[in-house]
Amino acid sequence: MEGTVHHLGPGPLGEDLIAKAWHTRTATDLQPLQAFYDELATHATTTTPPSPSSPTYREPP
Repeated sequence: MEGTVHHLGPGPLGEDLIAKAWHTRTATDLQPLQAFYDELATHATTTTPPSPSSPTYREPP
C-alpha cells in the first residue's frame, strides 16, 4: 500500500471519515484517480439493498 490512511473521526456522511495521503505523488499524478472517482460517483447508488432478513427483501427473479 502506498502512502498512509488516516481515520479522521465522524464525517458528514457517517461515523467514519477516512483520508489517504501519498508521500511521493504530485497532484498531477493523482488526476487520473480523481477522474475515476468522479465518474464512479455518477454511477454509485446511495442506498444499500435490503438483506434477506429484512421484511422488505424480495428474492430476485
